[in-house]
Amino acid sequence: MRLSRLPALRRIHCRGGPINKCPPGGESTIKALADLLDVEPEPLDAEHGVEQVKRVAVIREDECIGCTKCIQACPVDAILGAAKHMHTVIESECTGCDLCVDPCPVDCIDMVTVEPDIRTWTWTPPKSGLIATDRQGASA
Repeated sequence: MRLSRLPALRRIHCRGGPINKCPPGGESTIKALADLLDVEPEPLDAEHGVEQVKRVAVIREDECIGCTKCIQACPVDAILGAAKHMHTVIESECTGCDLCVDPCPVDCIDMVTVEPDIRTWTWTPPKSGLIATDRQGASA
């Protein structure tokens, strides 16, 4: 997530806006927002949906007319390009929110499932207290 969006995120947070309402971004986006805003992460709000398979936007660059509507719609600055020039998506920044798809007048943006590989797979560390030495240290 780009720091250029930090002022907007702080405004949302200062107005009491929760950071756990983005099913496409899932737990990783909630954790990144919590780190940026220096708050505790919360579980995804199920009222807004459930976490789905990770997807990213892919622009069919040969069809892109450079209208910049997708750039304006992207809440995390994951799309690069200039007016009347080809655009592209920074895959590592894309949260898969789909907000860039509808504004595209030539329908050249696809949402593609990200298959786990060596670059994208992550391990969630176990909660503390699972290891015997952690439990002993807590009770001492």
